[in-house]
Amino acid sequence: MKIIIVNRHPQENLGGSELQCDHVARGLLERGHDIVYLAPATNHPIYTDDSYKITPTKPRADDIIREIMREKPHVVYWRFNKYCFLKVSKALYKSGVPIVFAISSQEDTRLFLFRTKIKNGLLNFLRGIKQSVFAMYNHLGFRYVAGITSMNPDFLGKLPVKKQAFVPDIVDEEVVPFEWPRPFIVWVANIKPQKQPEVFVKVAETLKNKDIDFLMVGKIQSELYHWILDEPKKNPNFYYLGPKTPLEVNGILQKSLMLIHTCTPEGFGNNFIQAWFQRKPTVSYAFDPAGFITKHQLGGYAAGNWDLFLKQILGLLENPASRSECGDRGYDFAKKNFDATSSINSIEELISSVAK
Repeated sequence: MKIIIVNRHPQENLGGSELQCDHVARGLLERGHDIVYLAPATNHPIYTDDSYKITPTKPRADDIIREIMREKPHVVYWRFNKYCFLKVSKALYKSGVPIVFAISSQEDTRLFLFRTKIKNGLLNFLRGIKQSVFAMYNHLGFRYVAGITSMNPDFLGKLPVKKQAFVPDIVDEEVVPFEWPRPFIVWVANIKPQKQPEVFVKVAETLKNKDIDFLMVGKIQSELYHWILDEPKKNPNFYYLGPKTPLEVNGILQKSLMLIHTCTPEGFGNNFIQAWFQRKPTVSYAFDPAGFITKHQLGGYAAGNWDLFLKQILGLLENPASRSECGDRGYDFAKKNFDATSSINSIEELISSVAK
């Protein structure tokens, strides 16, 4: 089959959904499918990956439609959230090209979701309102969708599409070796409001008298967080390492005591899976994907309760045996539930069932 994957490319934006599309592209290519990665973006890098075809396009519905029609695919795998979605999905439906929508976050499943706060500035607040209105409009595109995949089983059945499948995200287990002179806990995410990095900074400030370091990894994607660059001057135990590749993150996790997660509820969080594969507990402030952390005792989930969050972190810091047991459970859980071959099988099966 000829399959078009639509999303930003990881060479342009190194995020969770982009990395997943790269895994899917490579996995389906190995099965003998003809893969075209259609990458909508305003400014494109010079793509260097030659294992599959990468076609850049402007992030406009007409441009995306034109490139898809030019390629004449059997099916389109869409992981570009609801950007331009109604116009594109309707055009593909009329042309007989089935589209499979991959849920990347709970925002994809909701008609209306507004998270921007007025305290983040009037301009950001107004931009958030505009984005929410467009998201509501584009939500109508689901009437033209042939199939749904979701990386979180909690999101299945939330959208009016008959064919739906749970497809766990794929992560690499390889590591780039990392060394650090002192014990440390780590936070990993692109730095923007919904990731709540300020909560981790607060943890570092609260526990600065402990004989451990606090490492923050991720690209600053919001002007609201440039102050993090100055935070090490205030707290000698806090270090901002900047953006790292997934394999570098694996190496950092491997040497860490645990992963601290502070993001608001999102899709799943590939950093959870990476930590479990590296036998590390995960302590989450506000999000427990599919209830897995609580159900399988993989660390801690505080449900937004600061005192409980701190208690869970301290409990693992002060009990090496408990940390080790959590890590072992996490590894066994990841090995059983996040198998790359199974995920590609599920995607291929769904795509084949809707392709013409």
